Amino acid sequence: YQKVLNDKFNVWLKEKYGSNAKLSAAWNNNSSLPGLLMGESLADGTVEVRKDINGANNYSEQRRRDTMEFLTALEQAFYADMSKYLKDEVGIRCPCTGTALGGSAANSANLYANAKYTDYVSRNNYYGTASSVLYNATHVEGISSARIYGKPYIITEWCCYEPNPFVAESTLLMSTYAQFQDWNMIHFQMWHENSLPSAQAAINTTFVEYQHPVRTALAPATGQNYLRGAVSENETEYYYPKTYADATAPTDATLKAYQNTGIYAKSGLM
Repeated sequence: YQKVLNDKFNVWLKEKYGSNAKLSAAWNNNSSLPGLLMGESLADGTVEVRKDINGANNYSEQRRRDTMEFLTALEQAFYADMSKYLKDEVGIRCPCTGTALGGSAANSANLYANAKYTDYVSRNNYYGTASSVLYNATHVEGISSARIYGKPYIITEWCCYEPNPFVAESTLLMSTYAQFQDWNMIHFQMWHENSLPSAQAAINTTFVEYQHPVRTALAPATGQNYLRGAVSENETEYYYPKTYADATAPTDATLKAYQNTGIYAKSGLM
């Protein structure tokens, strides 16, 4: 697979730069960091997609940017092709999305691809901070910052994992924020992690649900809170603008728009 990826990368670079000299000039331009490496040649098709490309001090910025743009283009092409195949040839009638990356760091390029070529955006989020969400809502900010203006947004996996002394508040607060932010759906916890109650009667993983008396007891109240719309959707919205260049920038390692925005208003990226 690495060879297939490298071959595609060299084709992409030839279309952009045309020659080894122009590529070398762009990648090595006024940079003390490595650009085109010894032994790499566009003419020979030996330029590699480096596995350590995300390191800020590993390669020149232009090499990192080109790598990011290439991978994003590859991802976009896949999403577009697969979505068309599933709908036009297979005939599915459900909404489709791409990768549901967890967390909020270094995935704005993936969000861009999802926003452009799929029906909705989904994200996963897990947190285990030892403080109350009321005082440390960084995970709420992370989830809200990955929302795309004008696209349905679903939290496909979510969990406040053990050990956490504030686990009892987590599901009800997330249900509240989901309504407040108008997230289209949220999947609470990992409901069936690895065994039925009859097979295991202990809290044996950080994500266990069935065997957790607090989570299980709160599940009905949490569901009713969300399904009945107990909390009104916020009418105030703040969306941080991003261009394609922003999304594929090698230095764009976070999605955080403005601190605490997701706590007070509907928010995300545009």
